[in-house]
Amino acid sequence: MRLLLHPVRFRFCSGLVLLLLLGLSVCVFLQTRTRLRSGPHEKVLMEESSRIISSLEALQKGVQSKRQALVLTGLHPPSDPELQLILRVLTEMKFTVDTSPYAETSNTLRTQHGVSGWSLLMCLSSSERSCLRRIPFTHLTANQRVNLLPAVMEAFSDAGGGLCLFYARSHLTGTQLPMRPQACGSTNQKLPLPADSPSPAGAPPPVLVAMVNVYILVTSVRPLTSFLHDISVVTTNQERRGRPTQLTHFLQQTLGPHTSHDALQQIKRVIGEVLHAAVSTTKEQHTSRGCVLCFQLLTFTLLFSGSITPVVVQVDTDLTFSALTNEAFEGPISRDRILEDTLHFLHLSSAETQYGGCRGTHGVCLSEDEFLLLLQFQQQMKTSSAFQLLYPSSSSSSSSSSLLLSDLLIRISRHYELQRNQSSRIKEMERTNQNTVSDGTGACVDPRLRQLYLSPPLGLTPPFSPSVREYWTEVTFDQLTVRVRPETLSPACSAHLDHCAGPSMAIFPLGLGDSSINILVTGGGEKPAVMATYSVHVHRDSRPSLPMFGDHVTCSFLQDCGLVVQPVLPCGLQPFIRTPSPSPTCSSGDHPGVWVVPCLTCSDNRTCDWREVTWQPNGCYHPQVPPPPAASLSDGQEGAVHRGLH
Repeated sequence: MRLLLHPVRFRFCSGLVLLLLLGLSVCVFLQTRTRLRSGPHEKVLMEESSRIISSLEALQKGVQSKRQALVLTGLHPPSDPELQLILRVLTEMKFTVDTSPYAETSNTLRTQHGVSGWSLLMCLSSSERSCLRRIPFTHLTANQRVNLLPAVMEAFSDAGGGLCLFYARSHLTGTQLPMRPQACGSTNQKLPLPADSPSPAGAPPPVLVAMVNVYILVTSVRPLTSFLHDISVVTTNQERRGRPTQLTHFLQQTLGPHTSHDALQQIKRVIGEVLHAAVSTTKEQHTSRGCVLCFQLLTFTLLFSGSITPVVVQVDTDLTFSALTNEAFEGPISRDRILEDTLHFLHLSSAETQYGGCRGTHGVCLSEDEFLLLLQFQQQMKTSSAFQLLYPSSSSSSSSSSLLLSDLLIRISRHYELQRNQSSRIKEMERTNQNTVSDGTGACVDPRLRQLYLSPPLGLTPPFSPSVREYWTEVTFDQLTVRVRPETLSPACSAHLDHCAGPSMAIFPLGLGDSSINILVTGGGEKPAVMATYSVHVHRDSRPSLPMFGDHVTCSFLQDCGLVVQPVLPCGLQPFIRTPSPSPTCSSGDHPGVWVVPCLTCSDNRTCDWREVTWQPNGCYHPQVPPPPAASLSDGQEGAVHRGLH
């Protein structure tokens, strides 16, 4: 069989000769595919794959141009760290970025019928339905991208109360999927871990009992291509609160090097089977064309119950971190890292190509869509990142025409895997020869912050950027504290608040007027040096003072809800009702009571006239003591009385 790949024309070169070389390389691959599958030799595999990859590398040389990205923000406020991260990364990738809450409110999508005028569309959470409703995915150009795959959204929708429709279809064909039936859609429910079961005397303990969230990037449906991110969220019987960790590190610590490798392969197999079953039964399989370079992030929740083979118990068509605590920003930090890795991994800023068509009748040739996917895949596989290939795997098999492309994808991935293994062996030998021990941290050569997390989110001026060191923001009077956590770009650097030995996260009390929060980025070592300083200047408004009004209510309060001193006592404004009968005089000066203030409503302290706040003892009153006549006092006594009254 011969494979003919005909020219893909670049704006700056025709690429005809290179494509002929690529076609010859693929033909050689097809002729030797059977032989290599039966007993491949690494040297032969590397040589043949290198010829294909060299041709692809030559085709990807081009000039990057400024392109248009559109971000639909949904309910995300402008100060949201996720939105700020996406805008920053896209700007660094030479995109001109526009934002709009929904597709219906975007001038670009309305005037161009959602088809032209942009090359990348990012639909953030709460805007996905607007995107799916308004974007004509089957009419997009080859180089347009959206961060949604309709086939994936359809497959894992929550129709039927969480029952995966493809799961029901798989049972009709006799296929047993490694998942629970009610695993689709967002349930927001706490998934229970199985209880530890007692082991017989002398028997080994269960291999693994844990709930693990893993994060999947799907870059193609036909053929299915997906990647696994190394960040995971783990919840165990010993640690009921989830913690973010590297998946490979967690498996190695829990199972050891050999068993952890088997467990990772089982994770890939299980997720690959579920993904393949899901997308193979969707309506998009029967349409003429979908969005070629679109992509989708998913969260798979896996249950390990005494075995290295997990069961899929939940699938969400978004990144979810419900098992993590909000107090330490662990969820937003993990989300931002995966999003940033995704945007860089997709090579959004690569040069565009124009397919030149496929001629000839003596064999099978790749279509334009398949060729674009091949180019994208080769770029992704040569990139060092936190993603590793999930599907297709070497065990994937199909009799359809897409097998041809899947085989090429597997060959390219195998080439880079062997290349990385060789590089790792060389580095290991160098470390052994030098007899040195590395702490894995290295030197802090890039002392910048990746992101600055604030709770509640504050609108910074200018918006956060790693290269900007000084920011300003304003808060209302009722904002008493702000939680701050800086994250560095390099793990070799550390961020501390206020001083070199300060904490990496703290709650700052905000005084009235101006205050500053200083973040120091330091290097490693016993005596870390300050390498960069970031400052956030906060202005907190004074208590609101309103002119006296006729129609008002009297409110009372004991303590502010933002600074609770006695948890058993109520906080915030409460309606205050005066007793109609005259109150007696208080017998002591420390009689318990409440503060009272006139307000338009007790539900909003900004409607109160704080100039009129007074102390009201419970069930009695303090009579006002008139000052003694000034004439009967000496100068010193008069001054003392004056100071006491003020």
